[in-house]
Parts: sequence; C-alpha cells; structure tokens
Amino acid sequence: MTLAAAVAAPQALKIPAGDAARSLRQFARQTGVQLVFPAEEVRGFRTNEVNGRLEPRSALDMLLRGSGLSFAEDPSTGAFVVRPAGPGAADVAAVPGPGRPPSAATPAPAPASTEEPVVVLSPFEIQTRADRGYRPANSISATRVSAPINVLPMNVSAFTEEFINDLKPYDLYDVVKWTPGVHQDNVSPQGWARYAVRGFTAASIQRNGFGSFRFIDTTNIARVEVVKGPYSLLYGQINPGGVINYVTKRPEARAAATVSASVGTDGYDRIVADATGPVPGTHGALLARAVVMTESVQQFQEGYSGHKNMLAPSLQWKVNERVALALDYERFERNEDMLTSGVPLIYVNGMATGPYPGLPWDFSYAGVGDYQDFVSEALTLELDARLGEDLHLRAAWLDSDWDMEWRATGQGATGLISQAAIDAYYPPSAGLTPRDAMIRRNRWEHQWGDERSLQVDLTGDYALGAVRLKPLLGLKRSFETAQRSQQRNNSTVPGSATYIRPWDLRDPSTWDRAVPFGRDALVPVADIDASSAGTSLYGVLSVASRDERLHVLAGYARHAVDNHATTDSVAGTSMPAVERSEDVPQVGALWRVARGVSVFGTYSESFLANPTLLRVD
Repeated sequence: MTLAAAVAAPQALKIPAGDAARSLRQFARQTGVQLVFPAEEVRGFRTNEVNGRLEPRSALDMLLRGSGLSFAEDPSTGAFVVRPAGPGAADVAAVPGPGRPPSAATPAPAPASTEEPVVVLSPFEIQTRADRGYRPANSISATRVSAPINVLPMNVSAFTEEFINDLKPYDLYDVVKWTPGVHQDNVSPQGWARYAVRGFTAASIQRNGFGSFRFIDTTNIARVEVVKGPYSLLYGQINPGGVINYVTKRPEARAAATVSASVGTDGYDRIVADATGPVPGTHGALLARAVVMTESVQQFQEGYSGHKNMLAPSLQWKVNERVALALDYERFERNEDMLTSGVPLIYVNGMATGPYPGLPWDFSYAGVGDYQDFVSEALTLELDARLGEDLHLRAAWLDSDWDMEWRATGQGATGLISQAAIDAYYPPSAGLTPRDAMIRRNRWEHQWGDERSLQVDLTGDYALGAVRLKPLLGLKRSFETAQRSQQRNNSTVPGSATYIRPWDLRDPSTWDRAVPFGRDALVPVADIDASSAGTSLYGVLSVASRDERLHVLAGYARHAVDNHATTDSVAGTSMPAVERSEDVPQVGALWRVARGVSVFGTYSESFLANPTLLRVD
C-alpha cells in the first residue's frame, strides 16, 4: 500500500488516552503512516482516546484535539510532523480535518522526513536541535542521559558545535578556558597539557564518557561539557574539581560536506574535510561520516618541524524503529623532529626564579636527532535499544590504545651545574659560572597503554501522579587499563662518554646541538609496568514536578578498584596489588523561582584510590 493510500484508507484503531510520546508511537505502529515527532517536546502532553474504524488523518486530529499539540502534513510525501502548538512552534499548524477548508493564516507545513517512519530521540544522545547558537540546551555528562541544563542541580557548562566551529580552537584548552574556574595547569615540553578545575590539578578528561588521551585535537569534537565539583558517582576515581567530557562527531541524517584550509606564518598549514549523510540505497537506515585532517605544525623554534594527521570514520545503523547501532573509529598521529623545547629557567638554591634573559625569540635547546612520535586509536561500538514504551538501553564498548616515543636533549635550566663540572669543559678565562651554564641531558622514553571497557545504562521515563520519574541504572566494567613506561638517560658524571657539555648561554658559539651517541649508549633507569581493572555500579533517580518547577536528583554508586602489582624491572622494585571499594552518594535539588531564575543545592563526593588522597568530601 502506498503512503497516500494508507493515509486515506479507514483502519481499525485502538489507542487509549495517555502521554503523547506513547500514544504517537502507538498511532504510527497501528496506521503505518510516517510520523515525525521530538519525543522530549511532546512528552507530558495528554492525548485523547481513539477507538474505532477511522482514516488516519481524522484519527490523528481526534487524538490531538485539545491536547496542546498540532500536526502538519508534507504535501510531497503525506508524512506528518507533530509538535507543541503555540509560541515556539509556529512552523507547525493543525492540518484541516475533512470538510474544513484550510485557513489562509495556516503557516507552511514543516518539513518531514521522507525516510524514517518514526523519529524518537534517544535519551542517550545530545539533542542539538534544541541548541540556540552558542547557548546549549542539554547536557549528557551530568546524568549520563540528555537533560536540560537549566533543571540540573549542579554547575554545568556546555559548548555547542556552532561555538566550536566559529571559535576555530587549536586545542581543548581554547574551548574550556571560557569556563570560569578552569585553567591550564601545566604544559609539558612534549606538548600535552593538564587542566585544573576549581584549583584541583589533573582534572579528569573524558572522551564520550571514557578515558581520554594525552594529546587531544579538536577536529573530531562536536561538543565539550564541564561538570564542576566532586562527581565520582558516574566517573569513579576523579579529584573534587570536576570532569571535562568531550563528545565526538557522529553521522547526521542530512547530507553535508565541508572542506576548510588554513595557512599561517612559520610553516603552518591545515586542511580539514568533513562529510556526512545517509548511505545511498539504504533509505536512511545507514548514516555515515568521515572526518580527515592533516596539518603542518607551526615552527616557532629553530630546527623544529611537525606534522599531525587524523582519520575518524563513523557509521550509524538504524536496525529498526527500536534498535540502532553506532560504530566509530579515530586514529590520531603527531610526529615531530627537533622537539620544541621549553623556556630556560634560572635556579637559585634549587628553586626556579624566572626565565633566563636575552635569548633570541626562536631559541631552542633541542639536539639534532630529537623526535617525538605519538599515535592513538579508539574504536567504539554502541547499541541503543528501546525495550518498551518507557525503557531505553545503551551499551558501549571501548577498545583504545596509545603509543608515545620521544628523545629530548637539554634540560633548559641554569644554576644546577657545579663549578667543578663547568671547569671540566671550560677554561677559567671563559668566566662561566652556574648562573649562565645551562645543563644538558639526553633522555629517551617510550610509553604506551590501552583500555578495554564496557558501559551499560538502562533508563526509564514514567509519569506518576503529579511527578515525573526518570531512573537510571548503570554498570561500567574496566577489564584492563594498562600502561608501560621505559626510560633511558645519559650519564650524570662529568667527563664520561655520554655526559653532554653544558652551554654558555652568553655565547651562541657554544650551542652545539650534536649528540655524539645513540640510544643504546644511554643508561636504562626505569621500566615500569602498571595495570588496573574495576567495576562500578550506579543508580540515579531524577524526579520532577508536573509543572517543572521542582527537580530533585539523587544517586548512589559503588566502585571497586583493583590496582594490580606495579613493577620496575630496572630498579628491581614492586608495589603490591591493592583492592579498594568505595560507596559514593549524591543528592541535589533545584527550584525554579521564576522564569529564568532558579536556586539549587547539591551534595556530592569524590574519591581517589591511592595512598595519599583516599577520599575528599
């Protein structure tokens, strides 16, 4: 039967009165017509009973009459779109029923999908259609499900894709620095950064709710959210400052493609291509997206060169109206020669007092042959299933790994070398003292790690008298998070074959960047092998009054952490395995005093399973 015939032919229907989100799904299943509606916008509206043999247009009109909802028909497909009537929904008007002429004031019908019979928004997806430019409407990081930010009893900042696109951020800090209380705590000479939230260093950085990597490129980031305060309920071991969670780009139903090119000074150029849309021949059931980036990093310092590349394809398959699968992969590479060095500092009595003055702006203490190679890969498989009218299941599997190898020469500090070591390389006539002698060292490190984790979340949405309940039950199982670190250094004994002559920062002729030995000549100082596993069980209940003025959020989690024995085969040491468990509660309430004005209070906790900071409330 064609869609037009289905809309015109009378059918036996039996739809009880009730919540619109449920009634509309029943209507679509019983009639077989294409029906599009945003579930979050129609939920809470009460529809009428429909019982009897009716043609679908009349039945839908009867179902929605007096409910506060209206519908419009796409004249080219016959599909219907349903939204709340009144202000904010002027693009959707009631369709005239049989025998009633259309009003001249009836606005043009809103576009309807020609490919999906029913569009029901998953509670596990960010609903970007509700965003207004830079102003985000929802957050997923605070409760694991999409929730309006203005009803969450906690401090949440979110940055939309439009904001990120307009900002053109180079790294994650360019985005999160717009959040009060968030700062860049430290940038290593290797280029990776740590973040401080509310004064607590090493803030937890999450990628789609899983652990992230040292280097984070913004090319594949669609949204960034910052949840402030102790929040171990959902994220386990974190400090009390908060969580920074970024959401990667996913396929979209509308076909689109963009290519951007940037050119700058000091050898910088960057090309990004982003294409998304339905796969031809799948009738919209299979969506795809591919993000590709290549960059020549700016060469601020003498001798430096660097390149970055990213490939991020993703697929989203709507198996049927209840089940969807998503697969995404991301590979990021960063390769650098003559690794960028830091600013040389003057040390007095072992304390850094400030930068060494008078050096050229492009000064570098890197040695010939210094390099850094970093690569990370992340593969995520996600299942989203509607188990009933009010139940949703999400299961996500992460398989990720990273590898970083680097060799760096120079320590960038004066005041740390003894006069005896200086005299072994410079005559007294040079007049070189520790204040102007920069220590040189050669270090090689290789670090790599991986993670295998599973998250399962089950959420519901129920109306019970004058309140609306949204429970969430979840499990996170980290099967293994492992890290290996190897390090080699040159000799610290002046006069030895691998001791590097210090530089006289007053005399550029002494700035010899040659390294007259290879990695094998270095002395092994560490080979550390560490791994852990863990299980988290958590439950969250969101309660809202019917008038949406009161929102209460309560949750409880139990985290079990199994830190395996950590060994250092070079030092011959071992730290024993440690098992810890912790119960973490959280509760908060928000009261909407007036339009745009709310007050909230919250209590939450964090914990870290280490011997120096076990628990902070």
